[in-house]
Amino acid sequence: MEATAPEALIEDGFAQREALLRQQRSHLYADLLDLLQRRQRLLNRMLSELAKHEAAIAAGTPLPVPPRFRPITSQERKRLLAKGRDSKKRSMDFVEYLKGAVPRNKKILAKLGEQSVQDLQGLMPLAWKELDAADCAEAAARSTTLPRAMGEEG
Repeated sequence: MEATAPEALIEDGFAQREALLRQQRSHLYADLLDLLQRRQRLLNRMLSELAKHEAAIAAGTPLPVPPRFRPITSQERKRLLAKGRDSKKRSMDFVEYLKGAVPRNKKILAKLGEQSVQDLQGLMPLAWKELDAADCAEAAARSTTLPRAMGEEG
């Protein structure tokens, strides 16, 4: 039995809507994966910087200039010292910032990972449903062509 024109339009509308939702989910999870990767790169950079600074502290050598801080000229150093501020203080502030930021970013990354796993688990039934529908369509196509093919051979 063939669908009437309005029913066909409705079915087509539903099919388009489902395709759009699948596409939106795909983009959403691609964005989530990108966010996870960017967070991981940020955490890796922080860990690297913290390791450099802690190694300098342990060795008793001058601390490296923190990133995003421009180098201090001798005039600026004199001005800071005159105000009672040491240029090493900025580097130590950066170390303290990293010591707090690294655990925070690890927690954020873990929560994002858990969230993405939960979201993907929620999508599993939909994916299985789509695979089952594809298998049914393939089986139906085989069942209609198989008797015809066997009749031609026999």
